[in-house]
Amino acid sequence: MVYGFDINGHKAVYTKETPKLRYRIRTFTKNEEKSMTKKIVAIVSGISLLLLSVPVWSFYADKKQEKLLKKSVKKWNAWRKANPKTWVVLNRMKASRADFYGANLSKARMNNTSLFYANLSTANLKEALLGNASLSGANLRNADLSKADLDGAYLKHANCFGAKFISASLKKTNAKEAYLWQADLTKAKMQEIDLKKASLWRANLQGADLTKARLDGANLSGANFKDADLTKANLQNAFLWKANLKGATLRGANFTGAIWVNGKQCGPGSIGRCNPL
Repeated sequence: MVYGFDINGHKAVYTKETPKLRYRIRTFTKNEEKSMTKKIVAIVSGISLLLLSVPVWSFYADKKQEKLLKKSVKKWNAWRKANPKTWVVLNRMKASRADFYGANLSKARMNNTSLFYANLSTANLKEALLGNASLSGANLRNADLSKADLDGAYLKHANCFGAKFISASLKKTNAKEAYLWQADLTKAKMQEIDLKKASLWRANLQGADLTKARLDGANLSGANFKDADLTKANLQNAFLWKANLKGATLRGANFTGAIWVNGKQCGPGSIGRCNPL
């Protein structure tokens, strides 16, 4: 015997004696009604709390915060220091060529922001949310983006010299021709990132996940790939002279035409390893 409810909210019983549904209709008792009411209230309360935890305004920039940041980084940093628990909401902010040198933007919500050629040098962007942000040509020199979320962000031609991306997420990020000299990308999540023709001279990518990453034509000389995952990565014509590949996973990686760690060029069919010409 299987229990359920009919369209009128009455308890229904299905008996196996006949192939058709046979309803035995009765109204709920007071105890059943109370129990059902409590369950409905609990569900509605849970949904309400969930909606309240992600307010509608959080998807757009807080205009007061945006105005303060654009007016004075010094005053902005003082405000952050005095209000450490206040949410920073700058989503969809348009700040191309803005000067945010040394700004404290840690944990800021900055998804879909327009920061073309903005100056973010030495800025604190730890744990910031920069998903799909436009940072083409931006100056991120010595900025700290540790544990930041840059999934789908646009970093083409960005200057990231000495920047920290420790444990940051850069999945499917477009960083073509980006300048990442001596950048720290330790344990960064970089699956399917596009670093075509980017410069990562002496960059630290230890333990980074570069599965299916595009590194074709990139300058990787002296880069540290120790224990990194380069599964199915494209490194055609990349420059790997003196790079550290100790413990790196190279399964399916394409090194055709690349300059290997010893200075020799890899020939055709260099999949998972270098076949010197």
